[in-house]
Order: sequence, then C-alpha cells, then structure tokens
Amino acid sequence: MEPAGIYATNLEFATDRLLFDAILARDFTFRAEDEWYERDAYIRERVESREGVEAVRYENLVLQFFGPIAVLTYRNVVKHTDMLGKPDTLRLSWADVFVQEQGKWKIGGSHLITLAVEEGH
Repeated sequence: MEPAGIYATNLEFATDRLLFDAILARDFTFRAEDEWYERDAYIRERVESREGVEAVRYENLVLQFFGPIAVLTYRNVVKHTDMLGKPDTLRLSWADVFVQEQGKWKIGGSHLITLAVEEGH
C-alpha cells in the first residue's frame, strides 16, 4: 500500500518551457543551499537537464495567504534518475512564495529547504 499523499506520474510537463513561462512570475528566483537561479536560468536548467523524474509524491501541503502573497510549504518524494541515468529517490522539503501577476497567482520564489538522496528506488 502506497503512503498517503498526492501523486504525479505523467511528468512530461517537467521539461515544458511554455508551462514554466505560464507559472513562474517575472521576477522568479530559485534558492537552494548552494544554488541560486533567476527565472531564465532556472527554466533553461529544468528544460535542458539530463536528469529524469518518474514519479513525485507530495506530502504535508500547507498553503497560507497573506493578502497579495501566499506561501506553500510541502515535502516531495521523487523517483528520479541522475544525470548518469542511475536511479535514486530524493526526499525534499520546499517553501514556494506565490504572488499575483496580472490577476493570476504565479510562483515568485521557490526555496529548497532540505534534500536527502537514497540510492535506488
């Protein structure tokens, strides 16, 4: 039996430049412990990456609104292949900041809080 959570398995969207254009705010930034990408560099990194994602489970989603800003925190368990094609499982926790842009909610910032890598699936 699979653990509770929201699952995504059709992940062709993960390399779709048009999707990223639609969901990321004009001033989007990505931040991790040793990484910082502005919008265009982040989209390029995601679209051109040789890494693969087979399935993602979303856990403990919490969404809070603060007027024109919203904060979404969550955990992911990702069935993944690294750049060399080796399978692994990623466990990540995130905080995403949403802003309104032309009447639509878009991701203004994505912050990777923790990352753990386990070999194999």
